[in-house]
This record gives sequence, structure tokens and C-alpha cells, in this order.
Amino acid sequence: MADPVVELEPVAAAVEPGGQTRVVVTVVNDGSIVEGYRVDVLDDITGSSRDVAGPASWFEVVPAEGSRSGQPGEPDLTVYPGQQGAVVVVFSPPAGTRVPGGRCAFAVRVTSVIDPGTSTVVEGDLDIGKVTALQAKLVPVTSTGRWRGKHLVELSNWGNTPARLRVVAEDPDRALGFLVNPDTVELQVGASAQVRLKVRTRKPTLRGAAARLPFTVRAEPAEGLSSPPEPPVPGMPPMPGLPDPRTATADGVFNQKPILTKTAVLGAGLVLAGVAGLTAYGLMQRGGGGETFEELGVPDTPQVSVEATGPESVRVSWIPLEQVEGYKLFQLDAQGAVTSQTELAPELGATPVEGLAPEQEHCFTMAAVRGEVQSPQSAPVCATTLAAPVEEPTTTEPAEETTEAAPTTGGEPTETGAGETTDAPTTDAPTETEATGPATPTGPSVDAPPFAPGEWAAVVGVFPALGTSGEVGAAQLVDDLAANDVEALAINTEEFPDLGLAQQGWLVLLGGYPTFEEASQACEDVRTALPDLVGFCNPPVQPVGAASAPVTG
Repeated sequence: MADPVVELEPVAAAVEPGGQTRVVVTVVNDGSIVEGYRVDVLDDITGSSRDVAGPASWFEVVPAEGSRSGQPGEPDLTVYPGQQGAVVVVFSPPAGTRVPGGRCAFAVRVTSVIDPGTSTVVEGDLDIGKVTALQAKLVPVTSTGRWRGKHLVELSNWGNTPARLRVVAEDPDRALGFLVNPDTVELQVGASAQVRLKVRTRKPTLRGAAARLPFTVRAEPAEGLSSPPEPPVPGMPPMPGLPDPRTATADGVFNQKPILTKTAVLGAGLVLAGVAGLTAYGLMQRGGGGETFEELGVPDTPQVSVEATGPESVRVSWIPLEQVEGYKLFQLDAQGAVTSQTELAPELGATPVEGLAPEQEHCFTMAAVRGEVQSPQSAPVCATTLAAPVEEPTTTEPAEETTEAAPTTGGEPTETGAGETTDAPTTDAPTETEATGPATPTGPSVDAPPFAPGEWAAVVGVFPALGTSGEVGAAQLVDDLAANDVEALAINTEEFPDLGLAQQGWLVLLGGYPTFEEASQACEDVRTALPDLVGFCNPPVQPVGAASAPVTG
């Protein structure tokens, strides 16, 4: 049995949510018997989510004029051999957000009633109109303060297409400054998002009545409004005065209070008038205090370098940045993907990385952290670890036999074998155990290192030197840990310059431990048990100072 020949007219159609469009399906019967056909619509959207509906859920098959179409329960179309028939598929997408906007593919399937295995599928496209329905809400609507106020902007997308919005704030008198975080949001269909807004006055007032300063928050497409909005009714000219449906606005008010109230002015008196004026002037110049980490913005990208220090280790160095809370060190694989991440203290300027494979290239990037903001990652820097030392096989040679007897101190012959004697030279020199005079010194006295070479120490405290504050702080942390039965040691980085501290200072250490991992775990255990004393674990170090090197006499 031959498959039916099916055509669509048109292949692509447009429809608005809540409207209708029609597609004519023409079926040619190339068989030798009268065929009945059923017509249905397929798509790849219906069923993917209960909140989304595709063309397969809002179509209807109606008979075309002059065609032999069946009644309910009968085939949708009956076609005689060698002839053709037609039906009309009506698409009626519902209004609202259940129908996604944009181009949507569909397929019409015509199936034989006599032989259900005989069918033909043809594809078409529907261009569904986009519905923009954005909503903005400001909480609270009114804030009060001498210098600044805080608000929360709640954005919702009730349309049928995702939106990428840019949030801006403005006031008609330009008396306020605004900080929006984040300033760009992406909203899926039916989704909501929150944006933090800080309002700050540009001109604080010393005294007087409170001032009411209105402002407006607007969410608009991130790519801008390059074209005018579409009219509410297709074909009608744009109507001035109507709000743009592609944007959402919310109005708010900042009530600016004077720095000094009437009660404070009356109570100060004439004697304190000058002091009050100087204080108010200082507050006006200061503008409400120094900037926080959030107000400072994104930190600079660190400048990083790396060098190999052994077959399984490298040393990563960087120039320390000001006003950051720490650093994140990322290790990359050969494809540039991040394989590990290490958090570092802000005082550090270098750190060792252990446990690497010999004679391989290892790459790293770094980012600075300030509050909840992270700088862009630095460009990858790479170093190739050194070759592992080759152990040469050792051979044992047979000892040579000596026939000469050792000298004695008494002048008597010694026995060298059965029946044989050898006259050995005699000496009256004092023996090694006898005093020969004052001992000659071999070198200056050297203090032993705090840990054996090769051992690792856990770093539980970092104190950059500022006068004596670094030493005092390190000593205090050692005493506090000792009070909690934790034995620690404070050392000066001048004696151990290769520990990674960017400037001279003091480190508080635990250890030593045979491996890098055991030292790291020891610090984590102390930090978990005593979070008030140890708030951050730095990478372990190997504290073998220059003073512990061998000394030649």
C-alpha cells in the first residue's frame, strides 16, 4: 500500500497568543482503493513541562470546503484513488506564558485508517508572537537616613519569552547617587529576581527640615531600546504617552534627615557651637565613612609567576594587593580546565605547591577576593617540574687484605699467625685519649632549626611586622593555643625567608609532619575545634632556615 502524498500550505505561519492561524493540508491518494486518513499534529515541546504547551496541544482539524471529511468517530478525510482531498488545521495558542514566543517547529502526520503502518509526516514552522510582561516592585518604597538608604528591587517576567534586563536608577533633581548590584539580570519565563539598591545623597544638610527626594528604578532590555515599541493593536500607529511594555519601572523616595536635630542644637549652647560646626563639617567631608569592600568594587587581577623547585613541587609567587580579603589559586589541566582550588591569606606573596608529577608542565591562575566580589583570573602561568633523581646501583668490592700490623705503643712484637711474629714499630706519642693541649674551635655555635629538614609545618597564624605588634600577636596566639592544650611555635620570617610571607613578620606553626597533607589536616582540625583562635588555614611550609645550614671551620 502506497504512502499518501501530503503538502502544507503555507509551510510557515505566524500567530499571536490568544489568536488563530490556519494551515491547509492536501492529501493525494496514489493507491487503488478508497482511503480514509486521520490527521494529527506533533511537536517537541508538549510534555517537556507541565507549564509549557506546544502546537500539539492547541490544534483542531476541520474539513476544507468541498472535501469529503468525516464526522466525529470517522476518518478526518476520505480520498478516492488518484484524487486528492484537503483539511484545515487550525492553531489556537492560548494567551499567557504557557506558549513560548518565537519560532516553533511542528509536524503534520497523515495516517491511513486501513493500514495504520502507512503514514506520511511533513514539517512546518509557526512564528509565535512574543508577549512582554515585566513587573518591578521596590521594597521599601521609602527609606530614611542622613546619608544613605537601602532598597530591594523585585523583578518578575510574566511574558512568554526570556528577558535580559539592565537595572538603572535616576532622580529628576540629580541630588542622589545610586549603586545597583547586580546591574544586569536574566529572567526566564515566569521567573523572578532581586536586585539590591543603595541610595546616597550628594549634599548632606547640617540642620533644617527633612527633605523628600523622589527617584525611579527602571528595568530595560540590556541591549537597549533602539526601536520604538510595537503598537498594542497590529497596524495601528504608535500612541504617545503609553508606557513601553519592554520596560518595568518602580518609584521610590529617600527622606534625607539633617545631621543635627533641633534638640541637639538647643542643648549644645553657645560654648559648643564651634565644636559642633567643626564636627559637622568633618562628617560632611567624610561622607559617611570609608568605603566598604563592596563599594571598592572589583579588585585588580594579581600578577603571578611560577618556578619549579623540585621534581614534585613548584613555587607560585605574586605581587600582594591592597584591600583584599585573600586569593584563590587555581590549578589547570592540559585543556585549561580547573582541577583544584586553594584559598590563600591576603598577607602572603608566595606559596609552594606539592605532590606534582616530575618532568611535566603545570599551569596556574589566580584571582583576588574582596568581600563577595572576585577579580578576573590572571593569565595562565606554567612551569615544568624538575627530573626525578636517578638512583645509581651500588657495588660492593672485596676488602683488600692487609699484611702490615698496626703500630703498638709498648714496643712488643705482635702475633700475626701461628708460629710467626712481626716486629711492629713502636711509638711513645700520647694516645688519642690523652690531653694534647687546648682544643681548637671548629666553628660558631648555631641554633638547631625548629623542625627537621623535609618536615612540614601547619600555618595557623600570620602576623605581618608592624613595630612589635607582629611579635606580640604571635606570642599571644601561642599562649591561647597552649591554654587549649595545643602546642604551637612562633618564628620570625627573617630567619626563614623562603616561607612565602610578602613582608617581614611572624608565623605561628604546628608540627612537624612528614607530608604536606598531614600538615594541612592538622590545621583544619585545630580550626574546627578552635574557630575563635584559628579562622583561616594557610598552605603548610617547610621551615628550614638559612641559619641551620652546615658550617665549615
